[in-house]
Formats: sequence, C-alpha cells, structure tokens
Amino acid sequence: MSIQAEIGQLLSSIKADFGIKITEGRGQAVERFAINEDRRFHMASVIKMLILIEVLLQADEGNISLEEQIDLERQDHVSAPGTYFGMRHLGAPATVLELLSFMIALNDSLIADYFITRLSKDALNRRFAGLGLKNTQIDLSILELNMRSYGIAPSIHIDSWQDFYSFSLNNQEYFARPEVLLRAECFNFAEHNYSTAGDLESLIRRFITGKLASPELTALGIHILKGQTSKNRMPFRLPPEAEAETGHQIGTIIADTGYTVINDCGFIDGDTLPVFVFLTDSIQDDFIKINEAVGRITRLVWESSK
Repeated sequence: MSIQAEIGQLLSSIKADFGIKITEGRGQAVERFAINEDRRFHMASVIKMLILIEVLLQADEGNISLEEQIDLERQDHVSAPGTYFGMRHLGAPATVLELLSFMIALNDSLIADYFITRLSKDALNRRFAGLGLKNTQIDLSILELNMRSYGIAPSIHIDSWQDFYSFSLNNQEYFARPEVLLRAECFNFAEHNYSTAGDLESLIRRFITGKLASPELTALGIHILKGQTSKNRMPFRLPPEAEAETGHQIGTIIADTGYTVINDCGFIDGDTLPVFVFLTDSIQDDFIKINEAVGRITRLVWESSK
C-alpha cells in the first residue's frame, strides 16, 4: 500500500475535516500527501510559530534586538496565573529571546499577545502578503478571540488578560444570559486568524531551509521550535532520536459551544527534512483519536523517508 493510501485510510475513520500538507527534501521538496491544502482553517496557537518567525525576521533586519530587556512590571500580564509572566518574579526583566522561547515551549498566549501588540496585526499581515501567503491572516489577538468566542459584548471594557480573568471570575452569571450564549454560538472561529496547509508548509519550509533569515537566526528558530513541550501529536509515536529533532507548534481549542480545533505544524530535522501541516475543523470525534492519527502519520512519513 502506498503512503498516500495508508494516510487516507487512517483519516477515513475520523469524523473531522482536515487540511494537510506533507513534503520532504532539502532541495526540491517532494509532496508526500495533501488534502484541502488551499482551504482556510483557524490556526489557534499555530499563530505562535508565525509570530516567532516574524520576530526573528525583524531581528535579522535590525528592527528588534533579541537581547532587549522587557520590564515585566510594566506589562499587564504579570499577575496572570499559570503563565510565564505570572511565574516570573514581579519586576524581573526578561529578554525578547526568553519570551520567544517560553511562548513556544509553554504555548503561552499572553506572550503571543504581547508580540501581536508590539508588532501590530497590520505589520504581520503585510509580511504574510509579501511572502505570498495569500490565505493567511491574523485579525484578532488571542485575548480578543477569547472575548468574542465567549460572547462578551464589545461594550464591555476589557483591555488586558488580567481584566478578562477578573471579569470571568466575578461575573459568571453574565455568561448564562441568552444574548451572550447566542453571540458565543454564532462566533465562527474559521473566519479569524486563519491560514491554509499550503501557506503554512511554504512558510515553514522556506524558514527552516534558510531562505528567509540568516543562518544564525534560522538555527535559533529551529532550536526554539524543538523546545515545544507538547508531545501528544506529531512526536507521539516517534522514537526518542526523531522526537529530539522534531520542531513544531500545536494549536488547540475546545470551546463550550462544542467547536474544537486540533492542529500541529512543524518538521523533523534531518537529511530528508519532512515538513508537516495538520489543520482541523468540524470535529465530531474524540480528540485523542486525532492526536493518535497525527502521531501515526508523522511516524509513517519519518519511517518511509529513512
């Protein structure tokens, strides 16, 4: 059975829509599998990989110093529980490089929002357009996405994650109101912060093969992406030697409305350099089943390319 047929068989038993593109090769990339590669999907936290690449490109252009000290005491995120900002001692500075590393390793949305604000959504989207990514856009911060998906009215003044946490804890009855539930139910994730498997594969491959940034910053980005601590998708079925060379960024949404996203995008560093993009929508199956499929497909491609 061909690898395309094996992947197709794995996916056929899962009730979900997939956007997938898998390629390999350090020179001319060869497509191993693709489905719905031009369809737009919500990226969820996969946007953190795009933010990482943009900051490194800005550093390469001399616009940002990775050693710049960020005064965390001046950030509204600092007291947010369960985040890098919250774990750091109040007032202790962090470098841009530290923030990037922890944004990926801890999948930290507050750090991502810090960079979205600093870079601006317009600048990010101009970069995507300049790179020919015609179906990629970031139009909401992760905080804005959370507010809209929970049905919070635009008239309610929430400027920071700390405000969001406080409002959610102190106004739980608000979220039971019919108009709030209706706004949450009508919110369409796929219309915001979207991309395609084709766009993301192109961006990842160009970056990790050194076509976008200097060799030093390319190597740094690869190193940071290998620091992703989530192991339950792409690396799930890989042996330790391949897992150690896997760089990736996950994206997950499990909303009260039942909307679910289970994404993973990345690469396995090595001679054949396979690149993987897994995007999902309309999931009606258990997320563990999808995690397992992503892991098995990744293992299948890795074994066939050895």
